[in-house]
Amino acid sequence: MFNHSLGQTVTPYKVAIRERITREMLEDVRPMIVQSQLRRLARRMAYTVDKDVETTISAGATTANTFSAAGTTITYTGSSVTLAGTIGVNDITQAKYLIEASNLIADSFLLNPLQLNDLSRLPQFASQDIFGKSVYAQGLGWEKGETAEIAGLKLYVTPVVSVGNAYILSTGANLSAAY
Repeated sequence: MFNHSLGQTVTPYKVAIRERITREMLEDVRPMIVQSQLRRLARRMAYTVDKDVETTISAGATTANTFSAAGTTITYTGSSVTLAGTIGVNDITQAKYLIEASNLIADSFLLNPLQLNDLSRLPQFASQDIFGKSVYAQGLGWEKGETAEIAGLKLYVTPVVSVGNAYILSTGANLSAAY
């Protein structure tokens, strides 16, 4: 979590990846192959930048604002269920508390597809009672379109986030709109 009062700074730097395209390639090889190489290069570059962002977020998280997820969830019946090695509803609410205690509004949830798979098994996030309609299409899995928000947090699901890590973040919004 970035906290303005801690005085943390981010130092910008340049990132570059190149692909050598020779005159012979342009003359002898079909332009579609060169375009394909450039598209792959763009994906590699985007992954590199995204991974650097995840590394910066991870490095900026202070020890006081990190914890190991217990995987505990309170079910509809009020009983507590713990699934070891997963994220539970109690973990999400604890992470939101850590941000909100600094007068910021938690608004983003970055997680790996594996963690989304774990969360989608919890009735709080897959029940027709909550969504008003099934979030699954018959025989197709998840409905098409944007994944629903979880606890008011916009989901960003990406393999860039390392398995075993998840981040609940604030983009700086706060109740006083002071900064």
